[in-house]
Amino acid sequence: MIKNLGKFALLSISTFLPITYASTDIFVAQFATHGQKTHVVEIDNITQRPGYDNQPYFADDGSGVYYTSQLAQQTDILFYNLSSKTLTNITKTLDTSEYSPTLVPESNNLSFIKVEPDSTQRLWTLTLGSQKQTIINKTIKPVGYHAWGADNDLALFVLGEPMTLQYIQSPEQENAKVIANEIGRALHYNAKHQVFSFTTGTNNVLNTFSAQTGIITQYLALPKGTQDYTWLNSDQVIAAMGTKIMVWSLRTPNQTWQPLFDFSNQCPTNITRLAVNKSASKLAFVCDEETQ
Repeated sequence: MIKNLGKFALLSISTFLPITYASTDIFVAQFATHGQKTHVVEIDNITQRPGYDNQPYFADDGSGVYYTSQLAQQTDILFYNLSSKTLTNITKTLDTSEYSPTLVPESNNLSFIKVEPDSTQRLWTLTLGSQKQTIINKTIKPVGYHAWGADNDLALFVLGEPMTLQYIQSPEQENAKVIANEIGRALHYNAKHQVFSFTTGTNNVLNTFSAQTGIITQYLALPKGTQDYTWLNSDQVIAAMGTKIMVWSLRTPNQTWQPLFDFSNQCPTNITRLAVNKSASKLAFVCDEETQ
């Protein structure tokens, strides 16, 4: 139970309104699977600078990574091209901060959380190649994170007491349906199973929610000490435990988390957020730099 909203909200909102940004780097690892064995082929630190670089999200074609980057006292959304190793500033704003870059399905649009000049956090979008930003939903706030479903529907992490998972069938829907309370920050959509995934409670128990049936299914807790996970593919989930990447499969629900990769040579501190490209051949992960 969250008894101190002020403290918890600060911890959550600090991701969006930091006084001092944490220093983090983003690594991208290419891996291959042969039979039952998966190994890393190549790994690269794509940020490699002091400061906050976080929340990676792969382009649909795998050509690069969108991410949140600290620039002066605010953040912008940047894009790193993996082939040319070049950077593009997508949002280019001076008086607002943008977070949580996410591609809108079946479009050329990027959605993100904007911290507006009055500190309101709402969901916005822009068409890639354009600087014009448009608010998606005016009424639901403060939004922390989001995930798109298959039918232009959305799951939203909404700050409050408690933190809630809210669902809207269309982007402009004014009143959302509260699906779960005391949720974690990682939201994802599994297209094969047509479910949103999220975590709940202090143990970060993994759940799925079907918008079609309304059914919530509870699985196992994430590895101790982590609140971040993502889908490696339609049936496997990965999460970080310290410097290791652990994997668990829906096909073997009674199995515990198993080790997949060890990135202690590249990140001797702690791994947090994760992202996988659509072909499941590349993994982006965030490394804390504070104690290096």
